[in-house]
Amino acid sequence: MAIPHEAAASPRQALPLSPQALADAVQDALGACAWRSLTATAVAALAVGAVDHARALPKVSTGRPGPSRSRLLRPASRDDERVGALVFDLGPGRRWRGLTLREVARRLILALSAAEERSLWFDLELTWLLDPPA
Repeated sequence: MAIPHEAAASPRQALPLSPQALADAVQDALGACAWRSLTATAVAALAVGAVDHARALPKVSTGRPGPSRSRLLRPASRDDERVGALVFDLGPGRRWRGLTLREVARRLILALSAAEERSLWFDLELTWLLDPPA
């Protein structure tokens, strides 16, 4: 009996999107609205929603997610821990509204990558504590 092919078990998985492609997705999402008038929480939620959407889309030959730039995206939940991390990064005194859209998108991706890496390390260290090697 043949074992069915499962995407998760495949040795060749799709490469993650580059930070540039993720910044492009965030820039497209924020550029579709008056982003400077939004709260830090709204900007962060839109950025996380744009990244999640970009990661879920099939890539075209350029490496960027496929076309869907003309429609507004659903923002991520305010309860998402990544939104909280980005709000902290956009917090008071950061003067993010004075930056260009491209620079805001770039900084959001850097902060999101750092938050996701911290979360991965936390999970790994927790696993080490709960399941010590025999």
